[in-house]
Amino acid sequence: FVEYSLEQDKITRMVELPISEDAQKKRRDEYLLDSAHHGLTMNPEGTKLCVAGTMSDYAAIVDRVSFRHTIASKGLKPYWSTNAGDGKHCFISYSGDDLVSVVNYDTEKEVARIPVGDHPQRMRMGKILEEALATAPAPGPPARPAQGKEALRVSIRPRRFDVRRPFRVRVRVTTPTRRLPVAGARVSLAGVFGRTNQDGVVVIRKRRGFERVRSYRVRATRTGYRPGSVRVRSLRVRVQSR
Repeated sequence: FVEYSLEQDKITRMVELPISEDAQKKRRDEYLLDSAHHGLTMNPEGTKLCVAGTMSDYAAIVDRVSFRHTIASKGLKPYWSTNAGDGKHCFISYSGDDLVSVVNYDTEKEVARIPVGDHPQRMRMGKILEEALATAPAPGPPARPAQGKEALRVSIRPRRFDVRRPFRVRVRVTTPTRRLPVAGARVSLAGVFGRTNQDGVVVIRKRRGFERVRSYRVRATRTGYRPGSVRVRSLRVRVQSR
Protein backbone atom coordinates (compact mmCIF):
# COMPACT_ATOMS: atom_id res chain seq x y z
CA PHE A 1 0.00 0.00 0.00
CA VAL A 2 1.07 3.63 -0.27
CA GLU A 3 1.27 6.68 1.97
CA TYR A 4 -0.39 9.64 0.27
CA SER A 5 0.02 13.28 1.31
CA LEU A 6 -3.18 15.28 1.00
CA GLU A 7 -1.21 18.54 1.34
CA GLN A 8 1.32 17.68 -1.37
CA ASP A 9 -1.22 15.71 -3.41
CA LYS A 10 1.22 12.90 -4.15
CA ILE A 11 2.48 9.51 -2.98
CA THR A 12 5.24 10.01 -0.40
CA ARG A 13 6.12 6.40 0.50
CA MET A 14 5.31 2.86 -0.60
CA VAL A 15 5.11 -0.14 1.72
CA GLU A 16 6.17 -3.57 0.48
CA LEU A 17 4.59 -6.40 2.49
CA PRO A 18 5.32 -10.13 2.03
CA ILE A 19 3.61 -11.94 -0.85
CA SER A 20 3.23 -15.73 -0.68
CA GLU A 21 4.79 -17.97 -3.34
CA ASP A 22 1.32 -19.00 -4.48
CA ALA A 23 0.27 -15.37 -4.94
CA GLN A 24 3.46 -14.54 -6.84
CA LYS A 25 2.53 -17.12 -9.46
CA LYS A 26 -0.80 -15.43 -10.17
CA ARG A 27 -1.52 -12.58 -12.53
CA ARG A 28 -2.91 -9.44 -10.95
CA ASP A 29 -6.32 -9.98 -12.55
CA GLU A 30 -6.45 -13.34 -10.74
CA TYR A 31 -6.20 -11.64 -7.34
CA LEU A 32 -9.34 -11.64 -5.24
CA LEU A 33 -10.87 -8.14 -5.62
CA ASP A 34 -7.82 -7.23 -7.72
CA SER A 35 -5.88 -6.72 -4.47
CA ALA A 36 -2.94 -8.55 -2.92
CA HIS A 37 -3.85 -6.86 0.37
CA HIS A 38 -7.45 -5.79 0.77
CA GLY A 39 -8.53 -4.81 4.32
CA LEU A 40 -6.75 -1.87 6.00
CA THR A 41 -7.52 0.05 9.20
CA MET A 42 -5.63 2.27 11.68
CA ASN A 43 -5.75 2.38 15.49
CA PRO A 44 -7.30 5.51 17.11
CA GLU A 45 -3.86 6.88 18.05
CA GLY A 46 -2.75 6.76 14.43
CA THR A 47 0.41 4.83 15.32
CA LYS A 48 -0.30 1.39 13.84
CA LEU A 49 -2.09 -0.13 10.86
CA CYS A 50 -3.87 -3.48 10.67
CA VAL A 51 -3.54 -5.04 7.22
CA ALA A 52 -5.35 -8.06 5.77
CA GLY A 53 -2.95 -9.92 3.46
CA THR A 54 -5.79 -11.30 1.34
CA MET A 55 -3.80 -13.27 -1.24
CA SER A 56 -1.09 -14.42 1.19
CA ASP A 57 -3.30 -15.65 4.06
CA TYR A 58 -2.11 -13.50 6.95
CA ALA A 59 -2.84 -10.33 8.92
CA ALA A 60 -0.06 -7.88 9.83
CA ILE A 61 0.40 -4.96 12.19
CA VAL A 62 2.44 -2.17 10.57
CA ASP A 63 4.16 0.68 12.45
CA ARG A 64 2.88 3.99 11.08
CA VAL A 65 6.29 5.76 11.21
CA SER A 66 8.87 3.10 10.36
CA PHE A 67 6.52 0.82 8.37
CA ARG A 68 8.01 -2.14 10.22
CA HIS A 69 5.56 -5.04 10.03
CA THR A 70 4.72 -8.04 12.23
CA ILE A 71 2.73 -11.05 11.01
CA ALA A 72 0.11 -11.22 13.77
CA SER A 73 -2.15 -14.07 12.61
CA LYS A 74 -2.63 -16.51 9.75
CA GLY A 75 -5.68 -18.02 8.03
CA LEU A 76 -7.42 -18.56 4.71
CA LYS A 77 -8.39 -15.48 2.70
CA PRO A 78 -8.43 -12.57 5.20
CA TYR A 79 -11.06 -10.31 3.67
CA TRP A 80 -11.46 -7.26 5.92
CA SER A 81 -10.03 -5.52 8.98
CA THR A 82 -11.74 -3.14 11.38
CA ASN A 83 -11.14 -1.79 14.89
CA ALA A 84 -12.86 -3.05 18.02
CA GLY A 85 -14.92 -0.61 20.04
CA ASP A 86 -12.12 -0.16 22.60
CA GLY A 87 -9.61 0.74 19.87
CA LYS A 88 -7.09 -1.71 21.37
CA HIS A 89 -7.86 -4.60 19.06
CA CYS A 90 -8.28 -5.26 15.37
CA PHE A 91 -10.81 -7.70 13.92
CA ILE A 92 -9.85 -9.64 10.74
CA SER A 93 -12.43 -11.74 8.89
CA TYR A 94 -10.93 -14.97 7.53
CA SER A 95 -13.46 -15.78 4.82
CA GLY A 96 -11.92 -19.16 4.04
CA ASP A 97 -11.95 -20.33 7.67
CA ASP A 98 -15.40 -19.01 8.63
CA LEU A 99 -13.98 -17.09 11.60
CA VAL A 100 -12.88 -13.67 12.86
CA SER A 101 -9.41 -13.19 14.34
CA VAL A 102 -8.81 -10.70 17.18
CA VAL A 103 -5.36 -9.05 17.23
CA ASN A 104 -4.02 -6.82 20.01
CA TYR A 105 -2.37 -3.63 18.74
CA ASP A 106 0.07 -3.37 21.68
CA THR A 107 1.38 -6.95 21.66
CA GLU A 108 0.86 -7.37 17.89
CA LYS A 109 -0.39 -10.90 18.57
CA GLU A 110 -3.63 -12.77 18.03
CA VAL A 111 -5.57 -13.09 21.29
CA ALA A 112 -8.75 -14.87 20.13
CA ARG A 113 -10.55 -16.59 17.25
CA ILE A 114 -14.35 -16.34 16.92
CA PRO A 115 -16.23 -18.89 14.76
CA VAL A 116 -18.91 -17.15 12.67
CA GLY A 117 -21.13 -17.93 9.68
CA ASP A 118 -20.13 -19.08 6.23
CA HIS A 119 -17.58 -16.92 4.35
CA PRO A 120 -17.40 -13.72 6.51
CA GLN A 121 -16.46 -10.59 4.57
CA ARG A 122 -16.95 -6.92 5.53
CA MET A 123 -17.48 -6.02 9.19
CA ARG A 124 -18.91 -2.95 10.91
CA MET A 125 -18.90 -2.01 14.59
CA GLY A 126 -22.13 -1.01 16.28
CA LYS A 127 -23.90 -0.77 19.63
CA ILE A 128 -26.80 -2.88 20.91
CA LEU A 129 -28.90 -1.72 23.84
CA GLU A 130 -28.72 -4.15 26.75
CA GLU A 131 -32.49 -4.39 26.95
CA ALA A 132 -32.57 -5.53 23.33
CA LEU A 133 -30.51 -8.63 24.10
CA ALA A 134 -32.30 -11.91 24.66
CA THR A 135 -32.12 -13.34 28.17
CA ALA A 136 -30.55 -16.73 28.85
CA PRO A 137 -32.95 -19.69 28.50
CA ALA A 138 -34.35 -21.17 31.69
CA PRO A 139 -32.89 -24.48 32.92
CA GLY A 140 -34.58 -27.57 31.57
CA PRO A 141 -34.66 -29.85 28.54
CA PRO A 142 -33.51 -28.37 25.20
CA ALA A 143 -36.20 -26.71 23.12
CA ARG A 144 -37.66 -28.78 20.31
CA PRO A 145 -37.50 -27.58 16.70
CA ALA A 146 -40.54 -25.67 15.49
CA GLN A 147 -43.23 -28.11 14.40
CA GLY A 148 -44.45 -28.14 10.82
CA LYS A 149 -41.24 -26.72 9.31
CA GLU A 150 -39.20 -28.87 6.97
CA ALA A 151 -35.56 -28.34 6.11
CA LEU A 152 -34.95 -27.49 2.47
CA ARG A 153 -33.21 -30.10 0.34
CA VAL A 154 -30.37 -28.71 -1.78
CA SER A 155 -28.81 -30.53 -4.74
CA ILE A 156 -26.07 -29.19 -7.01
CA ARG A 157 -24.43 -30.07 -10.31
CA PRO A 158 -21.51 -30.47 -10.78
CA ARG A 159 -19.92 -31.10 -7.35
CA ARG A 160 -16.26 -30.29 -8.16
CA PHE A 161 -14.51 -27.49 -10.03
CA ASP A 162 -11.10 -26.45 -11.31
CA VAL A 163 -10.13 -23.64 -8.92
CA ARG A 164 -8.41 -21.60 -11.62
CA ARG A 165 -11.42 -21.06 -13.88
CA PRO A 166 -14.81 -19.34 -13.73
CA PHE A 167 -17.65 -21.78 -13.26
CA ARG A 168 -21.42 -22.21 -13.10
CA VAL A 169 -23.27 -24.40 -10.64
CA ARG A 170 -26.89 -25.49 -11.04
CA VAL A 171 -28.69 -25.52 -7.71
CA ARG A 172 -32.10 -27.14 -7.17
CA VAL A 173 -34.08 -26.58 -3.99
CA THR A 174 -36.95 -28.91 -3.06
CA THR A 175 -38.96 -30.07 -0.07
CA PRO A 176 -37.29 -33.11 1.56
CA THR A 177 -40.19 -35.56 1.54
CA ARG A 178 -42.21 -35.10 -1.65
CA ARG A 179 -39.32 -33.41 -3.48
CA LEU A 180 -41.49 -30.53 -4.63
CA PRO A 181 -39.67 -27.50 -6.16
CA VAL A 182 -39.37 -24.45 -3.89
CA ALA A 183 -39.59 -21.14 -5.77
CA GLY A 184 -38.14 -17.90 -4.40
CA ALA A 185 -35.54 -19.58 -2.16
CA ARG A 186 -32.44 -17.46 -1.54
CA VAL A 187 -29.29 -19.41 -2.47
CA SER A 188 -25.78 -18.31 -1.50
CA LEU A 189 -22.33 -19.61 -2.44
CA ALA A 190 -19.08 -17.89 -1.41
CA GLY A 191 -20.59 -14.40 -1.48
CA VAL A 192 -22.67 -14.93 -4.65
CA PHE A 193 -26.48 -14.95 -4.32
CA GLY A 194 -29.48 -15.92 -6.38
CA ARG A 195 -33.16 -16.95 -6.13
CA THR A 196 -34.78 -20.10 -7.43
CA ASN A 197 -37.34 -19.97 -10.24
CA GLN A 198 -40.69 -21.77 -10.42
CA ASP A 199 -38.86 -25.06 -10.97
CA GLY A 200 -36.80 -24.53 -7.81
CA VAL A 201 -33.65 -23.97 -9.89
CA VAL A 202 -31.05 -21.20 -9.92
CA VAL A 203 -27.68 -21.01 -11.70
CA ILE A 204 -24.90 -19.44 -9.62
CA ARG A 205 -22.00 -17.97 -11.59
CA LYS A 206 -18.58 -17.23 -10.09
CA ARG A 207 -16.48 -15.30 -12.55
CA ARG A 208 -13.06 -15.99 -11.04
CA GLY A 209 -13.53 -19.45 -9.63
CA PHE A 210 -12.42 -20.46 -6.15
CA GLU A 211 -9.35 -18.89 -4.59
CA ARG A 212 -8.01 -21.98 -2.78
CA VAL A 213 -8.43 -25.73 -2.62
CA ARG A 214 -11.25 -26.22 -0.09
CA SER A 215 -14.95 -26.81 0.17
CA TYR A 216 -17.70 -24.20 0.32
CA ARG A 217 -21.28 -24.45 1.54
CA VAL A 218 -24.21 -23.83 -0.77
CA ARG A 219 -26.99 -22.57 1.50
CA ALA A 220 -30.70 -22.11 0.76
CA THR A 221 -33.26 -20.22 2.86
CA ARG A 222 -36.98 -19.63 2.42
CA THR A 223 -39.74 -18.35 4.70
CA GLY A 224 -41.68 -21.28 6.12
CA TYR A 225 -38.76 -23.73 5.93
CA ARG A 226 -35.63 -24.46 7.88
CA PRO A 227 -32.40 -23.64 5.97
CA GLY A 228 -30.77 -26.37 3.90
CA SER A 229 -27.20 -26.68 2.68
CA VAL A 230 -24.73 -28.88 0.85
CA ARG A 231 -20.96 -28.73 0.35
CA VAL A 232 -19.21 -28.16 -2.97
CA ARG A 233 -15.49 -28.83 -3.30
CA SER A 234 -12.95 -26.97 -5.39
CA LEU A 235 -10.25 -29.09 -6.99
CA ARG A 236 -6.82 -27.82 -8.05
CA VAL A 237 -5.91 -29.38 -11.39
CA ARG A 238 -2.26 -29.82 -12.28
CA VAL A 239 -1.33 -29.08 -15.87
CA GLN A 240 1.30 -31.48 -17.23
CA SER A 241 3.86 -30.05 -19.61
CA ARG A 242 4.56 -31.94 -22.82
